Order: sequence, then structure tokens, then C-alpha cells
Amino acid sequence: YCPGPMPPAVTAIVLAGWLVLLVSLLSTTADYFFVPALEYLSFDMLNLKPSVAGITLLALGNGAPDMFGALAGIQGQGDLEVVLGSLVGASVFISTVVLGGVILVSKPSCKVDRATFQRDLLVYLIMVGVIISIVSGDSITLADSAGLLAFYVAYVAFVVIRGAYYGGDSELDSSSEGQGEGEGQGEGGRSLDERAWAVEAAAVVPPDKGRP
Repeated sequence: YCPGPMPPAVTAIVLAGWLVLLVSLLSTTADYFFVPALEYLSFDMLNLKPSVAGITLLALGNGAPDMFGALAGIQGQGDLEVVLGSLVGASVFISTVVLGGVILVSKPSCKVDRATFQRDLLVYLIMVGVIISIVSGDSITLADSAGLLAFYVAYVAFVVIRGAYYGGDSELDSSSEGQGEGEGQGEGGRSLDERAWAVEAAAVVPPDKGRP
């Protein structure tokens, strides 16, 4: 597609190395700029719970590039099939590579609230089914688009109301005992659920990174 002076094998190696470098730069940028800003906005300014912050600010930060890229693709080329493919591919990448990376860098002693995780996973599966039913038709109407937006608003409202009614998320705890004073707290007085949320945001955040 793009012939150059180098042999195809050398070109592939160079491009692979360039891809690794870009991913490393992206993770470093998220570590030092994206995650601290989200933590400050979510926990210090707005006092949000981790589950609420994850489906609002974190989702907005992760999804904004995809949204603007999709809008540019629709307005420029009008190729809806390519845009939908890229969005679905991004969802698959996050559900596999990013989730696997989060699990790898998390401490073995960290535990996730099962009910919260199952709730988010159930909503995700429902949305996949809705999208499949929409794209299987002859056309996508304005009502379909409005329905997707309304579903997200209802989901956020449900999480916020449920958190207020039941007292919020169950904290991630540690199986190790004898933590002494400040049990359930990480470095800098941060709770384990906040630290795990920060790891999820960048997938490579060091566990002892302090707040700005």
C-alpha cells in the first residue's frame, strides 16, 4: 500500500518498534497527566465514588478521542461501516488487552466488588445486543441514536442513585492482615479502591504513585 526504499520485512520491524514506542509514550502520558487530573477532579473536587467516576469522567476521557474520530470519519468520508468497525474493535481491545493488563499489574491482595463488576458487565452485554439489533435493520433512525444516549443517561443515574441509597461501593480490601493504623489505606492515605481505580485508568500506573 505504501511502498518504500526498505524491504517489507525491515519496514514491518520498524513499524512494530514505532508502535511499541507510541504505546509506551501513551502510557507515560496517562500516568503523569491523565490519571492525576482525573483523581483530583473525581475524589478531591467532586467527591465521586470510584464506580461513578469510572462511568463518567474516566469514560469521557477514554471515549472522547474515539467520539471525535468517529465524527470526523462520518463527516469527511461518510463511511459508517468503517467507523462502526473501529468502535467495536476498540471495545474488544479494551475488554481483552486493557483488562488483561489491569489484572497483571494489580496486586494479588486486591479484590473487586463482585456485584459492581457484574452489573457493569451485564449492562455492557445488553448494549451489545441492542447495537446488534439496530445495525441488523435496513437503516439507523434518529430514535435509535436517541435511545442509545438515553440508555447511558439512565445507567449513570441508576449507579448514582444506587450508590447513594446503599452507601456506595464496597471497598477493595487486602487479604493481608496486621496492617495496623490506617488499615484499608494505601500510601498517602488513599484507600485501596481509589488506588485500584487509578490503575484501571492507565493500566500501568505504579501502585505507590501519590496524588498531585
